[in-house]
Amino acid sequence: VEIKRHPVRFDLPEWAAHEYKKIDKTNYSALDNMLIDTRAQTLMKCRQYTGGQMYAETEYNEDGDPLPKKIITIHKAKTDQLFNLMYRLQSTPKIIVYEFQHEYDRIKMMYPDAVSFKGLSEKASIKMVRDWTDGKITKLLLQPGQAAHGLNLQYGGHTIVFFTTTWNNEHVGQTLGRLDRQGQEFKIDAYYLLANNTIDVKIYDEILKEKTDEEEEFLYATERAA
Repeated sequence: VEIKRHPVRFDLPEWAAHEYKKIDKTNYSALDNMLIDTRAQTLMKCRQYTGGQMYAETEYNEDGDPLPKKIITIHKAKTDQLFNLMYRLQSTPKIIVYEFQHEYDRIKMMYPDAVSFKGLSEKASIKMVRDWTDGKITKLLLQPGQAAHGLNLQYGGHTIVFFTTTWNNEHVGQTLGRLDRQGQEFKIDAYYLLANNTIDVKIYDEILKEKTDEEEEFLYATERAA
């Protein structure tokens, strides 16, 4: 089955783009007054930043236990792009791929009718696949790691939107593979939301390249370290 990729490019607000560059170049986030320890953590911050929110530096109580993560809201540029794209595709069942919990929460707030396999039992997951196949679900939220469990979604749609893209080419392939399976009758349209001059574009360019096993292991280790 043909997979047609559609990069959806957009600019961050000028002030947000300026702050992004500072984080990327200096490993320092003024938003939460945090000096970031490793380059991998900086890249993780940058990935979150392009989506409009990021986790603040971890705080601890008097016993040294970590407190619940605080979320910093930065901009709405990418969620605005998602809204516009979803409007254009409104008659088409869509899989929306997210990476971070705060992304899931925001997308779910935007689209209360969106569903996901998050926390479902095997029996409930089977029913959800059946509902998707029967056209009862038009918005399905999916995290790349969830796509590794042999989900057969090819009969319910052929459109996928990557709100955030992972470095891990295997996860990208597995996610697309939920639609690109025997029985799929249409070409697959894959949309990628990409903030210009950011890590979004770098990741998109990387996943289009053929990489050696050693390069795949390095990129995966970088992602895991963050």
